Amino acid sequence: MADPEIVCVQDARALVAEGPVWSVAEQVLWWINMGGEDQGPSLNRFNPATEEAKTWPMQEQLGSVALADDGRVLIARRSGFYLFDPATARESLVAPTPCDLSVCEFNDGRCDAAGRFWVGTRFPRGGPPVPPGTGTLYSLERGQVRRHDLGPVTLHNGTGFSPDGRRLYTTETFDGVIYVSDFDLARGEVSNRRVFAKLEKGGADGAAVDSQGGYWNANILCGRIIRFLPDGSIDRIMPVPVTHPTMVAFGGRDLDELYISTAKRRLDAAGRAREPQAGGIFRCRVDVRGQEEPLYKV
Repeated sequence: MADPEIVCVQDARALVAEGPVWSVAEQVLWWINMGGEDQGPSLNRFNPATEEAKTWPMQEQLGSVALADDGRVLIARRSGFYLFDPATARESLVAPTPCDLSVCEFNDGRCDAAGRFWVGTRFPRGGPPVPPGTGTLYSLERGQVRRHDLGPVTLHNGTGFSPDGRRLYTTETFDGVIYVSDFDLARGEVSNRRVFAKLEKGGADGAAVDSQGGYWNANILCGRIIRFLPDGSIDRIMPVPVTHPTMVAFGGRDLDELYISTAKRRLDAAGRAREPQAGGIFRCRVDVRGQEEPLYKV
C-alpha cells in the first residue's frame, strides 16, 4: 500500500500542537497549543473549508479538550475542568483538579460513548523531578470526578475506545508501551490493564481508534504514525514530514481524513530549520473511516 500524501493544512508553528478533536456538527478541527518559550497556551479552531483559524489565549497549561453537548468546549487544564463558550470567551469551572499539582497535571483525554470525559495525568511541565509512576487516570461525569487506579504511569497518553465500547487504550509515552484495559461503558469502570503493544523506538503519544478497531498512534521522536490491529499486530507504518507527531484525529465529512498535530519544542535551531512546518497541523486521506467523537454530557 502506497503511503498517502501528507500536507500541512495549518502552518501554525505551535511549540506543541496537541489534542485535535473533529467537530462533525461544525466540520472544523479543534486543537490546543500547550505553549512555552515565547508562546502562551491557547485553544484553537481550524476550518479546512475556508482555512479560517481562530485562537483563544488561555491563562494556564492545557492538557486536553473535548466538545460538549451544549456547544461549549470542555478543557482539562492545570487548575481543573472548565467549560469554555467560544461565542463569548466565558468559562466556568466544572471541577477542580483532584490531584496534587506539585506531583501531576492533566494530559491526554477523550470522551466515551456515554458522555464521560477520561483524562490521564503526567508530571508537571517545568517542575522539579518527581518519582516515576505517580500519574493516574480520572473520569469526569456530569461534574463528578472519579479516580481509576489501573497501574503506575508517568506520562499518560493515547486515550482511545474500541468501537464496541469494551476496550480502553492508554499509553506510557516514555516506555513506548501501549496498554489495553477492559471497559464497562454502562458503569464507567476500567479493569485488567495489560500490554497491548510496545514501540521499538521513540515514544507512544496521542492516538485515535478507527471504525474497524484499528489503533493509530503518533510515534513521537520517530516521525511516523503506526496503525495497530485489534490483536496488537502492526498493520502499517506511515511516515510523516516532521519528527514529532503528537496526536491524530479523524475528520472530514466521511471521517476518512487523518489530521496530525505536531510539535517543534524538542527541535534545536538546526532541527527547526530542517522542519520549518513542525508545530503545524497536517492531513492525509486514508482508506478507513474513523469514529465520530462523542460529546461530553453537561
